[in-house]
Amino acid sequence: MKRILSYILMGVLIFGAILFISYQNEQPDVIDISKYGHDSAAIQKGLNKAKTDGKVEILIPAGNYSMNETLHIYANTKIVMEEHTVLVRKHTDAFMSNGKAGDQFTGYKGNGNIIIEGGTLDGNVLDADYGEYGYGGIEFAHADHIEIRNLTIKDIVYSHGIEINSSHNVVIENCQFLGYLDPTTDKSRSKSEAIQLDFSSKNGFPHFGDWDGTPSRDVVIKNNYFGDSDTKEMNTWPVGVGSHSGKNDEWNENITITGNKFMGMTYTGISAYNWNHVKIRDNTFSGINEVITIEHPGNKLKEQDIIIENNSIN
Repeated sequence: MKRILSYILMGVLIFGAILFISYQNEQPDVIDISKYGHDSAAIQKGLNKAKTDGKVEILIPAGNYSMNETLHIYANTKIVMEEHTVLVRKHTDAFMSNGKAGDQFTGYKGNGNIIIEGGTLDGNVLDADYGEYGYGGIEFAHADHIEIRNLTIKDIVYSHGIEINSSHNVVIENCQFLGYLDPTTDKSRSKSEAIQLDFSSKNGFPHFGDWDGTPSRDVVIKNNYFGDSDTKEMNTWPVGVGSHSGKNDEWNENITITGNKFMGMTYTGISAYNWNHVKIRDNTFSGINEVITIEHPGNKLKEQDIIIENNSIN
């Protein structure tokens, strides 16, 4: 009997060891980017591991990192930045993108399962040229599963802090969007959004395709702050969260916006343009003339399911 129990115990231990080894093999090694350097080339070197290994998790320790080019993020990537990590823009394009010119993704089959936590994206607007069309923060399209948390995006020119285009299962939480500049002489960017939700189209998102009209769906935006920065000549954002393009036969839908603070937006706090199945709850709006706008393209306003409740307006 003792021998039988010993065999059983040995079998349990061996099975447990196999499970532990299997679990360890499934976890990506955390890459400390500071070992490679303190610029975009060093970070990209770590990000490229997702292409070769199928997944990657990188740590960007506290410090300033010169962004000399856009970071290209591949599927199954997690980026963790420490509290005092600052990515400082030194070029005339976005900080991050999940695709390159020439890429052709359809539906939600692009680079997804991406997590970004912590840190600051600093537009460095006073010391770096921003060109005619400025620059954005994060530009993601055709993705399934995006999480962005505890990130500060500071001083964006012309474009958006975060553009979520043609993507599904998105969470943006506890982020700060500070400072915006419309550089156009005719102020044609007076409706630019800190967070834009959009369809895939060449006019709206020319960076990469496929431009198949895929909408954004199942998006949660919660506990974020939208306002001005302390940088000279910068202003607050025109729009906190919204869209300004759409299609008659398709919706951006299943959108929840809750617990956010919208401070002094110059156009509107939330622009629910071509949205359906929307919950706008428990937000604070301060110093905004048009708090929430609801629109639909085309001649007829289609029936929309939008719940607005328990918001504070100052």
